[in-house]
Amino acid sequence: MQAQGLIGVVGGNGRVGRLLLSRLAARGLPAAALVRDPARAEGLPAGVVLRGPAELAGLSALACCAPVAVAPGLVAALPEPPVRLVVLGSARRYTRLPDQVADAVRAAEAAVLARGGPSLILHPTMIYGAAGENNVQRVAALIRRVRFLPLPGGGRSLIQPIHADDVAACLEAALLREEPLSGALVI
Repeated sequence: MQAQGLIGVVGGNGRVGRLLLSRLAARGLPAAALVRDPARAEGLPAGVVLRGPAELAGLSALACCAPVAVAPGLVAALPEPPVRLVVLGSARRYTRLPDQVADAVRAAEAAVLARGGPSLILHPTMIYGAAGENNVQRVAALIRRVRFLPLPGGGRSLIQPIHADDVAACLEAALLREEPLSGALVI
């Protein structure tokens, strides 16, 4: 288990961030939720709630579960020596269609990869299973309405939904892996 100090979770009050904080707390690891609004952090399974970039200096590792558009600024704010960084991106970065969200994911990936040090961006596909998610429910409603199952790429696509618990487990594994991974990885 590599991370020996405080682990920060940007977006700790979000769906996957809360799951990650719970997993770290279950291991007895010191974790801090980095949130803009402390009122929204109520009930988080974290010992500390931090609010700004100045707080990044004391971290041994950092996971970013916030919207991916914050990642380039976060990378720029990280202190030296580099802390282990794991950012949650999106497989949407691979679309060939004009898409502002995909552009933001690609910009985040470029910032993470250019950073150097132990820096990894995980690209999940469609996340389901967290409280309040509705992606899979929308697809199920579409299937009920049109009575067929759309198969992207004629059924040859490897895109598969991933459960929110599995996304949190991937983040946890990347944070705690003895030899840190760097690069981009589709999960």
